Amino acid sequence: MKKRGQKLMYLLAGGILICLAVWLPVKSSVAQGVLAPAAGILPVMTPYRLVSNLDLACHQVEGGQTPVRSVVINHLNPVLQKMGFKEQRASLGRLEQLCAPVVKNEVFPPKDVMSFVRWIDLACYEAKTEVNESATLKLSHLNPVLRKMGLPSQTVKMARLDQVCVPVAKNGVTPPDNVRRLVEHVDVACYEIYPESQTKPFNLHLTHLNPIFREMGLTEEKIVVETPEHVCVPVAKNGKMPPNEVLQYVQWIDFSKYAAYTPNERKPIPLTLSHLNPQFVNFDRFKIEVLGIDQLAVPVAKNGKLPPDLGDKIPLQ
Repeated sequence: MKKRGQKLMYLLAGGILICLAVWLPVKSSVAQGVLAPAAGILPVMTPYRLVSNLDLACHQVEGGQTPVRSVVINHLNPVLQKMGFKEQRASLGRLEQLCAPVVKNEVFPPKDVMSFVRWIDLACYEAKTEVNESATLKLSHLNPVLRKMGLPSQTVKMARLDQVCVPVAKNGVTPPDNVRRLVEHVDVACYEIYPESQTKPFNLHLTHLNPIFREMGLTEEKIVVETPEHVCVPVAKNGKMPPNEVLQYVQWIDFSKYAAYTPNERKPIPLTLSHLNPQFVNFDRFKIEVLGIDQLAVPVAKNGKLPPDLGDKIPLQ
């Protein structure tokens, strides 16, 4: 009996040591806002926390160049996949917008989320396709500011493809490596929508998050938000899928893009953009001038299908 008790004690002690060996590195990684390297060095956050805190102010631009004449877009979001959306060949035209990360009414994301969303800048190109998909979707707001304001869900008809947006860096300043692994795969295709009900205009106070804009003095702006014009959905290009540990996040990035404007005009901002997506990364940098905001992209869920985890506990309006 004594030997059996000693054996049991040794087994328990060994188990405790193993647990500590696993727990301590994970605890250290969580404190730094990343997972352990074996897990892919991605954020310790659910897809819901990332997506619900991702808002982009979309600015008109002058200049720029189109990296390729056409791409094949592959839908990533489970809702559109289930609805049978197939790959589409899209012809790309001129650069229309630069969409940069913002927060609304000074409600900032948690620090671990902020370290990612502040680097998500998208260059949006005019896009057309010969075969257009159509669908009726129910779009529900995910961002806590708009939810608190009581903006209801909207039923919209999704129509023709209008834009393809791809990740870029500004003035040669690229995200940290662990952040870039996610950001470089944030591609969306934007489709015209026709809402069943009208939205009353409302005012928002925007704070810019990207460090380049902030260094250039563009920190805050007031905007008027009007009618939703596009739904933007996550895509891959030319059959090149993101790694699985990245896909679990980017496949849930859906936006509703509202018409918006700033009451006060500002001077054009000169920028140099460079592509981040692996398929475009070797193209030359190009210069643009950033003009005023003409749309605000806010995160939504489609047909009640929420990003995993935390979102499952939050009822939609």
